[in-house]
Amino acid sequence: SLGVLPAVYAALLLPGAEEQRPLPALPFVGSSIALGYFGIAPYLVFRQPRTEVTQQSFGGLLARVLESRLYAAPLVAAAIALAARAIGSADDPA
Repeated sequence: SLGVLPAVYAALLLPGAEEQRPLPALPFVGSSIALGYFGIAPYLVFRQPRTEVTQQSFGGLLARVLESRLYAAPLVAAAIALAARAIGSADDPA
């Protein structure tokens, strides 16, 4: 479960992060694997809001991979499996 949310953060933040200032997104998304939200929070606080988004700002191989269905399908499957496990273990006393 520790890798699902950072993978979702990567899919949401990295494709359009090339023009973000003053901080690059990749180190913060990477640190969220170990630190969770606390690793990505500084980036979310200090990044500059973008009012205009163009198709050219979402280029590159990384953007195509992170926005593909082949990347999204395992994330959805993992989220469903985690939810099913949480619901199934709710009746199990520890």
